[in-house]
Amino acid sequence: MLQSYVTRLIVCGASLLVAVIALVVGGGFLGAALYLVLRDLLAPSMAALVTGLAALLLAVIVVLLGSLAGRMLGSSKRRRQAARLAAGPAGGRGLAADLGILAGEEFAALFRTHWRAGVAASLAAGFAVGASPALRRLLRDLLEL
Repeated sequence: MLQSYVTRLIVCGASLLVAVIALVVGGGFLGAALYLVLRDLLAPSMAALVTGLAALLLAVIVVLLGSLAGRMLGSSKRRRQAARLAAGPAGGRGLAADLGILAGEEFAALFRTHWRAGVAASLAAGFAVGASPALRRLLRDLLEL
């Protein structure tokens, strides 16, 4: 059962990685095409400037849309927390589930306050697992338990 979830996670992760690589390559080609079109209309330095500004504008739009989506998801998360608290302390889940939820919330709060260290630790762990076949075998054996 757990192995099928891990397999799905690996397939989704690989698909996402391929999609991100395709998106980056496509964006590079679109930027190059924009530069070449503008180079015929403007001086090469101005064409490069306009292309760079267009890329920065696109990045700002993506960040603004992401923050808007995050705010929309955050409000629904607050509603879910209020509903969970209204259901009572155990909420029909049991003490172990409540302790797990509490630990998860504490870990999430810790990550929000120290996100740079969390990202660095996640990146280092990803490189370690990717570079070490022995570590991959160990993790695979732990998942098979």
